[in-house]
Amino acid sequence: MRYKILVTNDDGYEAKGLLALVKALKEIEGVKKFKIIKLN
Repeated sequence: MRYKILVTNDDGYEAKGLLALVKALKEIEGVKKFKIIKLN
């Protein structure tokens, strides 16, 4: 099964909590790739 995950955050794209979430997501089987983007 494939999932698309959208994570939003109002602390900035380099916030410690967001980076910790990215690290945790990378450890889940089936999560292939994703990117963090900065929205203006």
